[in-house]
Amino acid sequence: MTASTAKVCLVNQNLRLNSPKLFNDPFDVSTVLRLSFTLEQMSKELKRELARLIRIRSSPDVTQKDTLRAVLEYCATLTSEQRESLASTLKRQKLETNYSDPPAFRDLQETWEAMIPKTRILSLTEENDNPVMWSSYASNYTGVVLQLECIDIYDSVLLLAAPVVYSDELPTIGSLEYWVKMTTGQEPFDYDKVFRRLDLDQVQLNWKLDKKVLEMPV
Repeated sequence: MTASTAKVCLVNQNLRLNSPKLFNDPFDVSTVLRLSFTLEQMSKELKRELARLIRIRSSPDVTQKDTLRAVLEYCATLTSEQRESLASTLKRQKLETNYSDPPAFRDLQETWEAMIPKTRILSLTEENDNPVMWSSYASNYTGVVLQLECIDIYDSVLLLAAPVVYSDELPTIGSLEYWVKMTTGQEPFDYDKVFRRLDLDQVQLNWKLDKKVLEMPV
């Protein structure tokens, strides 16, 4: 940080958490969630899973979906040959959808878009001698680096810090297998399983000038 910013931090004993919307790298925090599969792939796997449930005479209790539960209850009255015929017919059918993404994914996208403007991030580094970082974030080598310590007695928010892992591939939300299980009602939709979320309400923040400021001993 610049020397003037460092002075303010030391005098006020606080650090400001910035909005990811203000980051100079738009890829630091994705504003758009992505699936790791196409709808065609999901349709294929969804038909395969439904056919499997029918073929093995699965119990209606495996799903929370009323429609699928009724189908499985009916299939329980059929012979194995009839179930096999029904499963084979299903796999040849085209599943009609009137949406571009799974409904739960749209809900997740809306939740994520609502979270982004309210999210605040404190960027840290384990390196104090990186020339590129000194050039970019320390006023062209004329700034200051503050060393912070994670202290359990203060229940420091710094204990939540985790390394940023950069990848050549864009991050995706959930696996195809999970989305199929969720769509068929075999597994409830779980935001925490789809992506790790930091609950900002659990972090003690002090509001100043409409900016989130982290009060901590420095």
